[in-house]
Amino acid sequence: MTLMDDINDITKRAVEELEAKHRAPQLTSKQYVEVHRGLKCPYCLDDFIVIGSVEVDEEGAQAHNTCMVCDKEWNEIYQLVGYREV
Repeated sequence: MTLMDDINDITKRAVEELEAKHRAPQLTSKQYVEVHRGLKCPYCLDDFIVIGSVEVDEEGAQAHNTCMVCDKEWNEIYQLVGYREV
């Protein structure tokens, strides 16, 4: 591999990372829940997701998520639908 090949490879990766940061979601909220069950990033569709802090209020809860591949962030929304006996 030549120096020019290395430069081209680095440039290509840098452009891909920049494009990923400005990418619109590939999934609708409905697809995120029904198809992927919240297990994939709605932007790049990778499953390397970190679930951060969870905030609870009278309407439900929200978890702040971050994709470790494309660095996008979003909130998952949770609502109480019932309970189960243990």
